[in-house]
Amino acid sequence: MKNKAEREQFLKNYKEWEKLESYPTLGLEFYRHVFRNGATVIVTEYQRAWGHGGNERRTVCKYHLILTELDYNPFDKLSGHTPLEFLTYTLEGCGISTIIDYMTKRRDEI
Repeated sequence: MKNKAEREQFLKNYKEWEKLESYPTLGLEFYRHVFRNGATVIVTEYQRAWGHGGNERRTVCKYHLILTELDYNPFDKLSGHTPLEFLTYTLEGCGISTIIDYMTKRRDEI
């Protein structure tokens, strides 16, 4: 991917990736992309109550970046985050901009 727009489009097209898990009863879907260097992006998609009285449901997704231990550098900040935060899956996830920052810095490795 040559630029930020292509990286962002790649992330937004997560439904084209491998579907990792699906939990229909909970309205959860997990998608995964593993880069050549072993770093992984997981997208958690879920339904959220919306509107007056919560009558509507909207699909929301959270992005998660998981680095390999080889990719871990304590001095390499990713959009203000310490890479230690990205060694395991967390419920909080991270923003697309953090993943784009990572993809830009590691473009030759991924």
